[in-house]
Amino acid sequence: MNSFYKEQLSIKINKYLPELENLIEVKSEGYSIRKMKNKWGSCNNEKKSLIFNVDLAKKKDSEIKYVIIHKNMLQGGAQYEETIRAIFWM
Repeated sequence: MNSFYKEQLSIKINKYLPELENLIEVKSEGYSIRKMKNKWGSCNNEKKSLIFNVDLAKKKDSEIKYVIIHKNMLQGGAQYEETIRAIFWM
């Protein structure tokens, strides 16, 4: 079952990640998907990579986009609060 959700999440991340990276002007070197106990994702600042929880596939697209933006911004040091407001509460 995890392989199904992993594939579905990968499709969505591949769709949203380039668009959102351009929007917030922060680029990652790649991402991985794995089972995590209590996080939606994390980032590795040294490798500039993102890690997403496979269970994120069960969430709405807007929630997936939020996690992508949040994790990317944490690794990029961008102005988090201002950018989130500009994107989600225009």
